[in-house]
Amino acid sequence: MEKISHIVNGLRIAQALASDYISIYYVDIEDDSFIEYRSTDEYQELGIERAGEDFFAVSKRNALRLIYPEDQAAFLEGIEKENLLKALEEQHTFMLNYRMLFDGVPKYVQLKASRMGDGDHRHIVIGVLDIDELVQAREALQKIRREQAAYSRIFALSGDYICIYTIDLESGSYTVFSAAQDLEGLGLTTQGEDFFANAYRDSQKAIYVEDRELFNTMFTREKVLESIRETGIYALNYRMLMDGKPVYVCLKAAVVVEDGREQLIVGTTNIDDQVRRDREYAHDLSVARMQASRDSLTGVKNRSAYLDVEAKLNHRIRAGAKVQFAVVVCDLNNLKQTNDSFGHQAGDQLLKEACAIICGVFKHSPVFRVGGDEFAVISQGHDYDHMDELMARMHRSNARNEADGGAIVASGMARYDHDSSVAAVFERADRKMYEDKKTLKDD
Repeated sequence: MEKISHIVNGLRIAQALASDYISIYYVDIEDDSFIEYRSTDEYQELGIERAGEDFFAVSKRNALRLIYPEDQAAFLEGIEKENLLKALEEQHTFMLNYRMLFDGVPKYVQLKASRMGDGDHRHIVIGVLDIDELVQAREALQKIRREQAAYSRIFALSGDYICIYTIDLESGSYTVFSAAQDLEGLGLTTQGEDFFANAYRDSQKAIYVEDRELFNTMFTREKVLESIRETGIYALNYRMLMDGKPVYVCLKAAVVVEDGREQLIVGTTNIDDQVRRDREYAHDLSVARMQASRDSLTGVKNRSAYLDVEAKLNHRIRAGAKVQFAVVVCDLNNLKQTNDSFGHQAGDQLLKEACAIICGVFKHSPVFRVGGDEFAVISQGHDYDHMDELMARMHRSNARNEADGGAIVASGMARYDHDSSVAAVFERADRKMYEDKKTLKDD
């Protein structure tokens, strides 16, 4: 009877988890027996596949056949029973990313293990989640960053100088050390007795009007020499007028000693192409960052973004900082029935409707799609202060939609109360969500 109870409990957990899980294992850590739940029909439902007597031995054997060779050593170390139980004792959950072979093609998956709740210390649940799309998005973001870093290093080795001045710091006299052929066309003086005074005068005709105040405020003898004393160099970016058009330039200055006298060397470099490329990189980086953290269907933040926020909050909790937040877990009812009866396009529309309801209630909180039909909200500030009212709004929405045939969203909320981690708060909210789901089905 106890075994049947464990099987039913495991099946309930398996069916509750996200549809993008590949496999879920319900493991008895006393005798190492296990039940496996494997996703079918493109992970839309979970059915019992098999049971076994020695989970850890079976996993090690399967690793040699199913796991990408370069990742086998890390997997075998992580799945070692002693190591896994130690990690669960210390961190509550254990996660490991590696690559599995699907028809010979390696794809990234994530193993996530956690203990059962409700005082069950005998069993653990281990899920294998498909994260290949998330990893590919992150790798695309990292590639752009690497390209940007390489570009910056290459540009640092080159220069397109418009002009270089040598200034005697004692007398203030200056001459052009090097100049572009069109220097005279810029209206700049090529020599004189008071460099900084003439630079101010020249700025009125050679510098783009929106940048003149910046130049005249920042490019003074005192500020230039102070910067050089502190950092060894002075630099200022602004726009010059060339053929009537604003062009970004970078002015750099340094002090050298020639014939026992201090000389200030000032060079102006054309960086207009660099600035334009930087803007393109910034745009690409912004797009890549958005793709890496957004759910493509609903537009809200995805599981990867949730894990980032969770990690930051966990860091603050471990550091003893004062934190105040609540976690709301939401689950869309009847998604599978909609997919089966009307197709996945109708199911997607139902997911969007559910997401709009959640976002409409929790307007001041980030909303995350953390699974196929599961959403999470981490509320602080305004929404946290009005949490009971907002949860009541969620329930009223279900009452209206039940009559109108709209999306029904089960929800549960838990506040942080000196918990060891965000996961503990999430689990309490998750249990309340299932209580709400049961109530909705019974009504």
